[in-house]
Amino acid sequence: MLIPILMSCKKKIEPNIKDTTNTIKGKIPRGGCASMVVQILDSNYYYLGENNWQDILSIDRATYYDHVFTVKNRCDFFDMRIPLDSIFNFEIIEDTIKPTCPTCLQMEEEPATKHSIRIIQ
Repeated sequence: MLIPILMSCKKKIEPNIKDTTNTIKGKIPRGGCASMVVQILDSNYYYLGENNWQDILSIDRATYYDHVFTVKNRCDFFDMRIPLDSIFNFEIIEDTIKPTCPTCLQMEEEPATKHSIRIIQ
């Protein structure tokens, strides 16, 4: 009976923004007004994304990406104003609940895999 109580008292460890041990390198191959797609560039973390994702909004609809995911906390991410195709470092964080931010109603296909992330500067 003591074991479940002790396990529930575990202190939650928050990631340190300056700690680069869990830093993942990525870039934004496609972003829109309703969603943001990140491509993982670090082979140690490829498993966090999905492969063979088709960007149906590309001009010829024939653009495919590997190791991609959708940013769950898009309101936080949009605030960072990272340009398309720029390379940046990030870490996966626990889901955050934030009031909704304004977005458009554009129909956008996005990867089914989703993660909340924090940019490491």
